Amino acid sequence: MCRYEIEIQGVDVKVSIVDRAALADAHIAELRSSFEKLPSVAPLVAFDIKCIPRYNGAALLILCAGTCCLIVQLYYIDSFPESVKRFLNDQNVCFVGVGVKEKLSKLRHWPQMCGCKTGVELGHLAARVLKKPNLDNDGCDLVELASEVGLFYGEPKSVNAFSDWIARVFSHEQVKHAIYDAYASYRVADSLLSLL
Repeated sequence: MCRYEIEIQGVDVKVSIVDRAALADAHIAELRSSFEKLPSVAPLVAFDIKCIPRYNGAALLILCAGTCCLIVQLYYIDSFPESVKRFLNDQNVCFVGVGVKEKLSKLRHWPQMCGCKTGVELGHLAARVLKKPNLDNDGCDLVELASEVGLFYGEPKSVNAFSDWIARVFSHEQVKHAIYDAYASYRVADSLLSLL
């Protein structure tokens, strides 16, 4: 297990990386406890995965709640963590992201995730809250969604977009790149929900 503190646009984000199912339990509990400190209407978690071309599934699962992020190294994990499965199936938590349907299909590579239907497309949420149907389409990206709620989103330029997501150890910049979309998705969704 590794811990990082990553600065994104002036905010310190705490990141834990786990590569064993047993380690995931404590970090899922940490994510759940972060809900108490967050102002969201409902518990909100941004969801992302990172894939590699030669692997038929997700290499990394990224979960972000506020300034607390968890990266599960699925490529190395011994068995899919039961705590993560229960968390992703929790009907009381609002999971959001970009490209959720496609990303969930990559998680279904794990037999334990069959039946997992969690996740709201960030564009759909934005379209409903802002009453702008044009945001609910596949062509609407995170940059556009962020600007709709007055946030700046600019992906880190220092790391190649095709990072080695199956590395055992990541550099500080790779961790920042890995969590950036999930953190931005959380910020956009939180801004949208605050408008309700």
